[in-house]
Amino acid sequence: MGRTVTPAAILDALMQGTGRRPLQPAGVLGEGLDAGSDNTPARMLALAVHAHLYDLPASPERFEESAAATRDERPIVPEDVRPLIVKLVTGKGNLTDDPAALALAQSLDRHGYRLHPFDVPRLATFVRKHADLLGIALAEAEGETGNHWTSWETLDESTWMLATPAHKANFIADLRLSDPAKARALVEAQLPLEKAEVRLRLIDALGAGLSTDDRPLLESLAGDRAPTVKRAVTRLLARLPGTGAAEAQIAELLSRITRGSAGLLRKRVTLTLQMPANVKSATAETDWLASSFGGGWLLCTGSGIRDDARGDG
Repeated sequence: MGRTVTPAAILDALMQGTGRRPLQPAGVLGEGLDAGSDNTPARMLALAVHAHLYDLPASPERFEESAAATRDERPIVPEDVRPLIVKLVTGKGNLTDDPAALALAQSLDRHGYRLHPFDVPRLATFVRKHADLLGIALAEAEGETGNHWTSWETLDESTWMLATPAHKANFIADLRLSDPAKARALVEAQLPLEKAEVRLRLIDALGAGLSTDDRPLLESLAGDRAPTVKRAVTRLLARLPGTGAAEAQIAELLSRITRGSAGLLRKRVTLTLQMPANVKSATAETDWLASSFGGGWLLCTGSGIRDDARGDG
């Protein structure tokens, strides 16, 4: 076979001119072409271009293993469960951030399942909301590092900072129950390295086993640049007697309670709690009381204060 049968040889001959060295159609790229036809050079050029288009790219000399995608070895959810998941978190009235959706994400995480790849686009909002529990490494696309499929039950003091934000918080909350000082030290060392969202989760995790020993750390964090983090720190400080935040919280509560009376023959004293204007449902009331005054406040809701506030007591 002559040198003109390859795409490179055809292009080279055309660049040098075919007056002295006419293209001789031979081989695969010249099959069926007439050497004497004026259209033959143009046809061979077109064939050479198409051959280049279908060439495979050159293989790199070496591969960077660190650049390879993390392989997710978790099993996909059973086939009969897939439509139930889609129905639960999509469609009218099915919110991706309601307790049912959160419970679903936690269950998938706890049992080690992952979503079917075909379902991920359909559940995009749900996936974005609970990415750290679902093992969808969205943060890696933004240049973050870490093992986004690490199970929090297998974490220890040397690896917990590599987990997802939710797993980090779970680890700290569990450690607070057994060794609160160690957990506090780990959080204090890690906070400067984290974004505001993760700092918020870690500070909330300190609420487990909260004690006066945490006061110096919390007071040092009161000036955090993120408003959400500052509010979380204030909520924890408000649970510690003797702090300025606790006194302000008590004053806030008292300012919302008014005393009255009910009954015609046997009058009784009633206490009415004025909720914020944007707190309208019973669930929202419970959430506001818990976040503003701590879970202990909910113990007194059965004493009649909240019932009277709603006209039931």
